[in-house]
Amino acid sequence: MKRLGPGFAVLAAVFVVAGCGYHLVGYGGQFPAGVESLAVPIFANQTEDVEIARSLTNHFVKELLATGKVKVLPLEEADAVVRGTVTRYEIEPITFDAERNATENRLVVTADISLVLRGEEEPVFHEAGVTRYQEYLVSTDLAVDQKQQDRARQDVSRELSQKVISLMTEGF
Repeated sequence: MKRLGPGFAVLAAVFVVAGCGYHLVGYGGQFPAGVESLAVPIFANQTEDVEIARSLTNHFVKELLATGKVKVLPLEEADAVVRGTVTRYEIEPITFDAERNATENRLVVTADISLVLRGEEEPVFHEAGVTRYQEYLVSTDLAVDQKQQDRARQDVSRELSQKVISLMTEGF
């Protein structure tokens, strides 16, 4: 009897995994109610940070387009609208030096997101309290510290956007 080589085992494993429905999170599934185009107005902002709503909206649009599943169109032309509200933007010190000065902060951002079909009032998708955070080192140089916080804001915006899209399309 002829033995099958290790190449066969690898090939069999690939077919098994492919058949089980594994895929990249956020790139499987579909948007609710067969939505093919979305409008995404700038998210509302209930925080004191003036940049977070714009940052989150911009990253959300980029991540939507990256899925290849929907077009982003003006409100009058879209099948549905995504409405978001940033409800929390908080910087928490998480580590300290011997003099009790913060050496590392955590930026926490929370948002509520809804997807409403054109002409409807009730959302087909709503998720409240979607939260993501990012840690960053504190610097005594204010310009460096601001750059660190800006980078954390960008990272949190991207990750929160990816999470919301995953929730919309995957139902997790």
